[in-house]
Amino acid sequence: MDFREKLARRASKSLEVLWDTGVERNASSPGLFTSMFFDSYCYPATFCFDDKCLDSPIRDNPEMAGYNVDERVDQFLQYVERVRGAFATNHIMVLMGCDFSYENANINFKNTDKLIKYVNLRQLKGSKVNLLYSTPQCYTKAVNQAFEEKRTIERRGGDFFPYASGPNSYWTGFYTSRPALKGFVRKASTLLTMCEQVSILVP
Repeated sequence: MDFREKLARRASKSLEVLWDTGVERNASSPGLFTSMFFDSYCYPATFCFDDKCLDSPIRDNPEMAGYNVDERVDQFLQYVERVRGAFATNHIMVLMGCDFSYENANINFKNTDKLIKYVNLRQLKGSKVNLLYSTPQCYTKAVNQAFEEKRTIERRGGDFFPYASGPNSYWTGFYTSRPALKGFVRKASTLLTMCEQVSILVP
């Protein structure tokens, strides 16, 4: 999606839509539920707990120097509040990962577990934020139930091209360069998938 449309959708709380994927708009079609990310598909800023990141881990031992639970929870709740302002429901997806992440999965999960624990403990002080590990299916179900109650989800037709991630940052070559090779890859992938499916049926 073009970054200008994304910024406009953030402002109007319409980052989630029913997408009419056909050539013609069809009001009777249910549409495809589509959710755009607030920023990108990576960790929130300062919350990358991977080995390759320099972000501060959550230090929850008050006896040790560098204890930072309150500070990190405050930072995360500020991020959640900023993101929540761009969505129409109270359900938001926070993505905890990125390209080539989780090479040391233990440190990621350990810090994410701490984040969930301490953010949820803030409910004792009146916070309404509830963090949990989820799946795309659970998230989509919760958001769609919220939209059914409100009956206010926008419909969008067309496609999302050309894609621009910023001023003068168009990704058109990413999709259109080497068309012959990409066509060959697509046909070969289709053939491979068919062969895999047939091999399951034939012992």
